[in-house]
Amino acid sequence: MTLDFAEFTAEARSEFLRLPRPLQVQLRAHTAYLLSHPYRSYPWLQVKELRDLPGVWKFRLGTKRVFYIVDGSVLVYVAIVARPPAYTAATRAEVRRLLADRRRKPTLHSL
Repeated sequence: MTLDFAEFTAEARSEFLRLPRPLQVQLRAHTAYLLSHPYRSYPWLQVKELRDLPGVWKFRLGTKRVFYIVDGSVLVYVAIVARPPAYTAATRAEVRRLLADRRRKPTLHSL
């Protein structure tokens, strides 16, 4: 499966812009691989589907967790969250809310 392009939700875009420049560059590099194989892990990019949110995938980016979905032929970054809070119920609820908002009104920004 090859995807056409990647986009951010508004929340993920603001988090992306707050990342240090090296992590922004690393995310762009990871995106190139994810566009070719969105569900495949590499030694430098461990991709996992969330057990409690089917269809939502995550990977580690420095001290952050990046959550994304595949919507048709588009990779959509939903959230970029600090690692320890990424596993709390509140964060999972926020990811669910972002997904619901995404389905209602797509506010997307290209990478």
